[in-house]
Amino acid sequence: MENFKYSKIITTKLEKGKGPREKLLTDGPEILTEQELLAIIIGSGTKGNNVLKLAQTLLEIAPLQDLDLNEIQKIKGIGSYTAARIAATLEIGKRMHKKNILIIDQPVKAIGALSFIARKQEENFVLITLNGGNQIIKTRVIFKGTLNRSIVHPREIFALALQDRAAGIIVSHNHPSGNCAPSGEDINITKIIKDSSKIMGIQLIDHIIISENSYFSFIENELI
Repeated sequence: MENFKYSKIITTKLEKGKGPREKLLTDGPEILTEQELLAIIIGSGTKGNNVLKLAQTLLEIAPLQDLDLNEIQKIKGIGSYTAARIAATLEIGKRMHKKNILIIDQPVKAIGALSFIARKQEENFVLITLNGGNQIIKTRVIFKGTLNRSIVHPREIFALALQDRAAGIIVSHNHPSGNCAPSGEDINITKIIKDSSKIMGIQLIDHIIISENSYFSFIENELI
């Protein structure tokens, strides 16, 4: 099994007197983190919740490319005007890169879409929906906390897959301990999702367990 290192979202400590906008103007956009770039788009924060904290909150919901207007509007401190500006900016980016959409034809190619949960201190269960060409439609966290069959229910998973008109799905969760070996519960949950996928006609492509330095693929280990 290969080991992987992931880039993490860093809560930026501002240089004294130099915010993200000033850094962009003096040093160029290439050196800014996604958090800082998003903070510039947001513009300003609120009392007790500065602009960098708002940006970090958004980035913890889902990868930047998968944020949608409804999710953005749920964040306290972001009004409809700012939410619209963020959504419009993200849409421009999506359209510019549409021709370069990643095709997930092997588990390792999904790792980049999952790196945002690799360092989480609690388990996050992620659903990736894919179209018929194995291109990612959307990546979203749908459960948090220790996984068990009472909270990870196929109904919620496949309701979202149907909403996205997905042909296939990848499910994933992180192991904060760093040990990516599947537990008995992980195996049971995967079997339930696999059985449901056959009924729904939406292929379960893989279940990936991820940590900071490694991953475990159910399909690579012939458990699906």
